[in-house]
Amino acid sequence: MIKEANLEDVLEQLRLEFIENSHEKLDMIDDLIGRLLDEEGDAWRETYIEFQRQIHTIKGTAGSYGFQIVTEIAHSLEDYIETSNSLGADQLSDIQLYADHMRWIFEAGKNPSESTTAEILRKLPSPNKSVFSSQEIRHIPVVLVMPYNIQRKIIANELASCGFRVYIADTSIRAIELALTHKPNIVFSNYDLSDINGVELALIFRSIEATKSINMAVLSSQAAKSQRFVNLPKDVRLIRKGEEFSEDLAECLLDWQVFIKEARRSQDKHERSHLRVSFDGMVTIRKNGQEYLGKTIDISAGGLSIKFGSLDRVDNFPFERGDQVTLDVEELSAVSGSIIRVQNDSVIVRFDLNQQLEDRLLAEIMLAKNEINDTITVDWHDN
Repeated sequence: MIKEANLEDVLEQLRLEFIENSHEKLDMIDDLIGRLLDEEGDAWRETYIEFQRQIHTIKGTAGSYGFQIVTEIAHSLEDYIETSNSLGADQLSDIQLYADHMRWIFEAGKNPSESTTAEILRKLPSPNKSVFSSQEIRHIPVVLVMPYNIQRKIIANELASCGFRVYIADTSIRAIELALTHKPNIVFSNYDLSDINGVELALIFRSIEATKSINMAVLSSQAAKSQRFVNLPKDVRLIRKGEEFSEDLAECLLDWQVFIKEARRSQDKHERSHLRVSFDGMVTIRKNGQEYLGKTIDISAGGLSIKFGSLDRVDNFPFERGDQVTLDVEELSAVSGSIIRVQNDSVIVRFDLNQQLEDRLLAEIMLAKNEINDTITVDWHDN
């Protein structure tokens, strides 16, 4: 009993020493963040390397002393950095929030409750803000499972730009851990991993009750008819690398309809049924066989606001409330609707869509806004 008591005392002493050392590391991280704001060139790169080293040290040791949430925050911070377009003042301000959360937990001397932990992880900043405005939404969590390389960074960055919160895993074990912790909407897995392949990982996900319903896709440069995909679960998508990558990814996102599902999940809190987004595009509106060209002001799955310049008609503004019109919006599917408001040189059109068509239109808006078909250009190959 005396030995057991002594062992407990020793372990507690080690834990307290770790907390004290972590405070010192966080003080150093605060200083490094300040230096990253001021320095340039080689000095900035050296400071950045030291900053990464300190974060990695905290991440690698916190779990051993019972602070698993600190490990997850540090992991998320590394994912934030990898998916960031830059590390300017805005990003460094976000990074400071990560460090402040870790400091708060160490000051408490214990992990927060399970519900508080989930809330902390959910509210951690994302690097690339969602295109949706006028409504604060939670970024949609996804897991990207790929070995570290430039391809992974490019894909992670593009997914973040689409409004996803990207958690990155190097191995299948880490992917499962992230899925159980963060409950992602989607898992994207490279076929070639360091431990097992993407098809085997998909089979594992489908065998676990907590992960079997997660949308999942395997990335590969091999043809869909390849023998390696014989055991791929039927509900797991294959995204081809190369020229078809953008098309396949866009089609998956459209079919999964994750964007409007997230909007509906937030509907009670925000008292709005549709996300709205600024959309700088042209729209042709047809009424009684006549066509008029206008510019979109904002758009959602529920309707569209259009502004017109000069109209080449002698009877002034040709639209009235209640008019049934057909819209051909640049980069989006044609839709029909009715005019519900006319103001000076603009109109508001309400779409006549069922839920399935609303879902697809909102996904198209997100993809068009982020120009996903134009921005992902990678020379792919399986290693």
